[in-house]
Amino acid sequence: MNQIKFFGNICNHTDKNNFSADLANLSINQMLEILNTEYNVEQSILDKNNILIAINNVEISVLNNHDTIINSGDEISIISISHGG
Repeated sequence: MNQIKFFGNICNHTDKNNFSADLANLSINQMLEILNTEYNVEQSILDKNNILIAINNVEISVLNNHDTIINSGDEISIISISHGG
């Protein structure tokens, strides 16, 4: 099981701060598709150009980017870089 945490404007659009899901052995790309289809998180909110993603507090750009494989027990943080101002 994995813990997924939302930060920033994503929380306003999803009405969630965090939830649990089994995402083990999936890539970040696959996770984003699942969040869109199974958890009704709009694709535009999860636009790769508007979010930062970290696994266990490590940003995925220092891992394998969107091809990074999620392991059982990993905590995934999805942070919106778009904000009001």
